[in-house]
Amino acid sequence: MEDDLKKVPGSRGLSTLEKCLILLFLALTGVCVGLAVLHFTGESDRPTNEGHEITSGCGGPRELKAPSGEFTSVNYPSSYANCWSCSWRITVDPGKVIHLWFEDFSLEPTDQCTADFLTLQDNLGVIGRLCGRLKPRSIVSLGNSMLVFFNTNDLNTEKGFKARYQAVEPERVPEIAGAGGFLQGDQGDLLTPGFPEKNYENGALYQWRITVPEGEKIRLTFTSFDLVPEACKDCVHVYDGHKTGSALLGRFCGGKNPGRVQSSGRTMVVRFKTDATLTSKGFNATYTKTSMLSTTIKPTVRATTTIKPTVRATTTIKPTVRATTTINPTVRATTTIKPTVRATTTIKPTVRATTTIKPTVRATTTINPTVRATTTIKPTVRATTTIKPTVRATTTINPTVRATTTLPTTTPTRGHEATEHPVGPTKP
Repeated sequence: MEDDLKKVPGSRGLSTLEKCLILLFLALTGVCVGLAVLHFTGESDRPTNEGHEITSGCGGPRELKAPSGEFTSVNYPSSYANCWSCSWRITVDPGKVIHLWFEDFSLEPTDQCTADFLTLQDNLGVIGRLCGRLKPRSIVSLGNSMLVFFNTNDLNTEKGFKARYQAVEPERVPEIAGAGGFLQGDQGDLLTPGFPEKNYENGALYQWRITVPEGEKIRLTFTSFDLVPEACKDCVHVYDGHKTGSALLGRFCGGKNPGRVQSSGRTMVVRFKTDATLTSKGFNATYTKTSMLSTTIKPTVRATTTIKPTVRATTTIKPTVRATTTINPTVRATTTIKPTVRATTTIKPTVRATTTIKPTVRATTTINPTVRATTTIKPTVRATTTIKPTVRATTTINPTVRATTTLPTTTPTRGHEATEHPVGPTKP
């Protein structure tokens, strides 16, 4: 019997390949069991809806369409899990905007919110990224929809958050957010709260939606601009419209004034975001519809009336009258008569300066339907001067006077010769 047993071949051991396959099978089985356990454990930890809008939003976007509601991070109020990605889409009635605030907020804090963070987005892009343990300020959208994303990494975790939202009228935006809102009309102003006496606040979000009449465009002019220049953490974004896909006209920060920005249509969005560190004075800006751009009227009115009539009437009369009488060669009688000369000059200039100014010139520059700027232009004044000098020069000159002296002579008598007698007394 023993000899028969010895003839039966003995069983050989497992080869190395077989041992490896068995170990691999066992390892895969263990992984599958572990994944199943994690899956069912996670499902049991997820919060369920209990008659109100509390949803995790994980595994796909959750639609929130009620006029008001709330949502939380996964496992809230316990710590959220690592490597989660959750999202919520809030939609309210057209014509309304969304007021979002947080009743509780605690995420892993980092400088740039790169670990665990909450992202808010509208149709123009990202509104803000939130993290840390400080409760954010209230946020108001400029439209009737908003997306909220929650992302966690594989490191630390925190308690999470609880948020609430409500549909409100656009007119309540400045009241809730402290600034911003819907601006309509031909022109208006935008400025940060407290400008220029106070600095703007940290962690703020101010949004303005500007609308002008159909067919118009918007020109935005920054009159003062002073933001924190460090890494553009506080910055102003200007969008060419309010709809999805509207172009970004500019991103401005620091202390350099951006000047003017003009839209291509009738709407414009100005968004100002600040971080949680430094602050500065802020900015002041005005908007105007393009048809109201200033038309410069600078009339130059020069009315110069120079009346300098110079009337010179000079009458020089120097007559020389000489009267010479020759009686005989030895007798000369010279009489010099100084005539009386009367020169009368009558100058009566009649100066008439007639200035007739009765034009009313109105240059109207339309700034808005209710504002009229009237510029009165004084036209050139023409002064007419009529000078009619009457010059009368009367000269009275006594005519030349001739004086003749007649001396008696001796006449000879008939029959006698004429005897020349000496002149003088005769003897008796």
